[in-house]
Amino acid sequence: MATPTAEHLARLESKRSVLRRQAEQFLDGIAEKRGSNANLDTAEQVKFAAMTQDIATMDETIRQYAEDLERVGELPVGLAHRVASGSGAEQRGRLWSSDTADRLRAMGGEARAVVSGSLDVPVLLDIPPVAIPFPKRLIDVLGNRMQLQSDGLAYEYYKQTAPRVNNAAPVPDLAAKPTSQLTVTAVQERCRVIATLSDYVPTRIYWHFDQINNWLYNQLYGCVLDEIEQQVISGDGSGENMTGILNTAGTTNIAFATDVPTTLRGALSAMQTLGEVPTAWCLNPVDAQNIDLLRWDPTGVNAAGGFLSGGYENDTGNGFGTSANIFGPDSIRRVVTPHLPAGTALLADFAQLLLVFQQYMRLDIDAYTGFNTNSVRFRAESFVGFGVLRPQAFAVINLGSGTTTTRTPAKK
Repeated sequence: MATPTAEHLARLESKRSVLRRQAEQFLDGIAEKRGSNANLDTAEQVKFAAMTQDIATMDETIRQYAEDLERVGELPVGLAHRVASGSGAEQRGRLWSSDTADRLRAMGGEARAVVSGSLDVPVLLDIPPVAIPFPKRLIDVLGNRMQLQSDGLAYEYYKQTAPRVNNAAPVPDLAAKPTSQLTVTAVQERCRVIATLSDYVPTRIYWHFDQINNWLYNQLYGCVLDEIEQQVISGDGSGENMTGILNTAGTTNIAFATDVPTTLRGALSAMQTLGEVPTAWCLNPVDAQNIDLLRWDPTGVNAAGGFLSGGYENDTGNGFGTSANIFGPDSIRRVVTPHLPAGTALLADFAQLLLVFQQYMRLDIDAYTGFNTNSVRFRAESFVGFGVLRPQAFAVINLGSGTTTTRTPAKK
């Protein structure tokens, strides 16, 4: 995943300067022809509105990138940017909803007449993604992304069909070389349409930018992202469903052993033995909670004993020591997702999952059906696919019930 740099931020600012100069030159050209007080005609208004929208979008992109720089500690001292909270898919969603809200309002013009129609709005996710130390969504650790460059939905990827067997060995001159088992097969797939309809909402929401902005992000964008994550984890391959990690043949299965911490640490050892380099853990909220609340001998006389670790997410120790002895180094990030069943955890090299999507996300507006109630309805669609490139790189871990607190020896 790409790490943000001050140099790239400078390039973005340079592009914004070019856009601003172009807008100024456009107005100067009209002033030279018709005078400095001349009004813009309809075509000129449309063109200038597009220019100002491009500048506003670039402003938001720069603000987002500056935030990424600050988060990884690379924002130059004294750089005059307002940096707000948010990251990854969340920040992309904010940018998407803001731009979409602007364009929805523009469709009605000054007359404020809401019209039916369609928008091809910005892509769902960044390419390349920005590395996030503390991801809020599973999709933020899916760094292997491919964007289709045509209107078609078909794509191809290469999948390892059996575990690698390394037979490399020293070989004398003119002797036959040993063959390692390095299987691969081409898989032809297609993106699926991930879509949702909204309920009818009052038409006047159009004229409240903040409200429609938040509504688009929390409802439409959020629903589409949730379903993508659900498909990636547990799609069953039936009908239009894709085949998710939990239903992919050849994954590395880790049985429950002794207790939850022992099982999790055993999964890390199993991946290391296979030569895999995992990039992230994924736990259900219930299992993450149980890790956070582990105490010394919770079922015995020391039920009020201290916590065993600093917890699962964003672990800084918190005075109780860290949980790195269970989950390994900080380079293996940790995600909590409700789309993973309680009692199951994932440890994987998520670079071995290819996420594919179209160039745009489509938004359709129905302003006709709700005419008699002064309401409008939205339909959001994105075109998404994925493929598990090396199933062995995904450890599916059985945590038992996923709801019981692990008993540990009493503190001496």
